[in-house]
Amino acid sequence: MSYRIIWTAFAQYQLELVYEFACEQSPSYGDKVIEGIDLSIQQLLQFPLSGAIEQRLANLAEEYRFVVYSYFKVIYRFEPAGVIVIVSVFDTRQDPQKLEVGKV
Repeated sequence: MSYRIIWTAFAQYQLELVYEFACEQSPSYGDKVIEGIDLSIQQLLQFPLSGAIEQRLANLAEEYRFVVYSYFKVIYRFEPAGVIVIVSVFDTRQDPQKLEVGKV
């Protein structure tokens, strides 16, 4: 089966914020962070269930998983039709309570 990845608007927005924040340290660091996040996500095309289950969202009807690059947690759900939906990019240095259910 072939899989595809789609991003929610919220996750795209968060990725832009991550990039801007990383670029404040240096533009090359911003590029490195985005490349690392992208590589983490690309592994899902071969192994969509390889991410760990996100326990903070375990009470929801859908199962959410995550992959990590550096300080960044990419939260996704896998749909039976072979779609991997990226729903959030979360900086793990933040208060974990900021991972809001309504934003996923």
